[in-house]
Parts: sequence; structure tokens; C-alpha cells
Amino acid sequence: MTQKEIFLKEQDNYNWIYLYREGIFWKAYEKSAYRIVSSFQTFRPIKKYVKTVGEAIVSIGFPCAVLEKYIAKGSVTSSRPGTW
Repeated sequence: MTQKEIFLKEQDNYNWIYLYREGIFWKAYEKSAYRIVSSFQTFRPIKKYVKTVGEAIVSIGFPCAVLEKYIAKGSVTSSRPGTW
């Protein structure tokens, strides 16, 4: 999924936290990132200009190995491989 597709998906996101696997990290963008930061103040959001979107995008990320530290086991569903 491209960053532009992620950005467009996040514009209509009012209820979910979407995580995207990028290498050995999980990343959340825009509204998903905001929801995570609101729940866990250990994250520091990063704002970065993305040329393909034409705007700055906010994101957070963490290593795949610590996913269960933040999210209770069994409370996550995946609609597609690589996203939570």
C-alpha cells in the first residue's frame, strides 16, 4: 500500500487503529497514530513531509517484537496480511 493510499484511508478513519508492517517495524499514521499516542504516552509522533501526498504526515512506529506489549493478545484482527 502506498503512502498516498494510507493517507486517504486515514482521512475516513473514525473507529480503528491501522498498523502497517514496514520491515521489522509496525507503523501507524495520522488518526491511527493519534489514537495510539493518546493511549500510550511512550510514543513520540514524527511529522514528515511526503511528496507523493503533498502534505506532512504524522506517524509512529515500534518494533514488531513488542506488539503484544502494547496490545492484548487476541484483541487484534487482521483483514489483510501485513496490516492490523
